[in-house]
Amino acid sequence: MKQLIAYIVMVNGAIALFYLLYKLLFQRDAFFSFRRYYLLSALLFALIYPLLPIYSLGGLFDRKPVVVNNTGGVFIEDFSYSAMIVEEPMPVPFDWSKLFIGIYLIGVAFFFFRLLWQVARLVRYRIHTEAYSSDDITYRQLKHKQAPFSFFKWIFVDTAQHSEAKLQQILIHEQIHASQWHSIDVMLSEVVRMLFWCNPFVWLMKKEIVINLEYIADSGVLVDEIISITYCNSLILLVIYN
Repeated sequence: MKQLIAYIVMVNGAIALFYLLYKLLFQRDAFFSFRRYYLLSALLFALIYPLLPIYSLGGLFDRKPVVVNNTGGVFIEDFSYSAMIVEEPMPVPFDWSKLFIGIYLIGVAFFFFRLLWQVARLVRYRIHTEAYSSDDITYRQLKHKQAPFSFFKWIFVDTAQHSEAKLQQILIHEQIHASQWHSIDVMLSEVVRMLFWCNPFVWLMKKEIVINLEYIADSGVLVDEIISITYCNSLILLVIYN
């Protein structure tokens, strides 16, 4: 029990520290890919480092050798006096650690079933939607004016809400999410939030992960547009001067 509480405290402390460092070091830069690797590494390191067999990094489950002093003597207990002593039972103090773990596990169970329901909902979308293609990008048609999103290689969009030009931007945006496996980042942050839901820094870290992934996808759309404009201008100049 104490080891579990120590692990929870160490992981939460590491996540808080990494989040504060992130805000301090990456607040004003535009290195979105580097930010992604930092955030993923921070979460993985926070989960693993308490288990490492290095005392300077925690060593939560290390076992130090127990030294037994064997003097070779024989101890004979005197039962004549001890048998006459009747000790009153001491009151057992309330174990607050069990209450803490009980409440903690209830929260973990709630967020586990919440995550399970979200994944089941996405699978349901996948089953009940039709697939279409546009510029070699396969997507699935949503209904009821839902916002576009992606989950691993699945792209969902309601084409009726958007013009042709806007639809192409959305598909490129979601294709970047899919091709770079951004759902791994989101799922990892969801699992960490599920396990350490009581830490506000975990929620802030997940928010930063999602925002940074959107920056990555938006920058990819911008680059694609710049390349397209440059290519069109080159064709115009080619027609003019020939």
